[in-house]
Amino acid sequence: MLTIDNIKLCGTGARHMHLKSNSQTMLFVPGALQDIESIKQLNAGFSSNFNYHIVELPGSGHAGPLHSSYPVSFLSECLAEYVETFIKGPCHLVSCSYATGIAIEYAKKNSQRIQTLTLAGAMQEIPQASWQIVLGLMADSLRSPQKFASDFVELLTASDRPIPKLETIKKATLRKTRKYTHSEFWTFIYNTIRLMSYRATDLDQITCPTLCFTGEYDPFVTPEKCKALADNIPNAMFSLIPDTDHLFHIERHDLTIDLITSFIQNRARLAA
Repeated sequence: MLTIDNIKLCGTGARHMHLKSNSQTMLFVPGALQDIESIKQLNAGFSSNFNYHIVELPGSGHAGPLHSSYPVSFLSECLAEYVETFIKGPCHLVSCSYATGIAIEYAKKNSQRIQTLTLAGAMQEIPQASWQIVLGLMADSLRSPQKFASDFVELLTASDRPIPKLETIKKATLRKTRKYTHSEFWTFIYNTIRLMSYRATDLDQITCPTLCFTGEYDPFVTPEKCKALADNIPNAMFSLIPDTDHLFHIERHDLTIDLITSFIQNRARLAA
């Protein structure tokens, strides 16, 4: 049975799990509405290759809502405290979607502590062209949860593309989204407000080897937006997961694990 511990980071609630091995250390920071229990395939894949840590930072997963007055920079301080307390050395930092901004802010100050940085489903900011849709989702999460669920899934998926098992995955995601609690809706609202007020700047401060990728057909973090981020990070490479959208970690968890693992192992060989 997996052991998930409740912890405090910068005085606020968080959760983490550590699957120990003698391999190199990986720290995975999932997206805002991902939780440790729901990404079993990623946990299994990464822990078979690495000394594996996963942390739900304050305001993500089942850690509980974190008011939007706490900026992304505060969460990067929480991440720094986690590394200092539980890892105490260099690691491969992997972040997904919402968590990529947190990882970016951490990396700007701590590149020397990061062996490799992975930014999955990442872009520099939520463009203003998307604000109307995102603001509508926040309103619907309180007044019309069923509409929120369907619109949220449509925002992240590419229904017009030949993605294997997409309809099955959409139905499963809809079922999960429709079961969101009042607390989870406020988690979504606070985190969305936090992201809308954030833009990744001064990216030249990130000096560690970096991988930026998303799904080939991602309609939210488009390949163009993800590549633009990679182009602004000095030591970054850009890639795509074929035949996937923003749910690449569900649609092709195998390719997601392989891409990240290969990137880390290749960089390790170059550094040897």
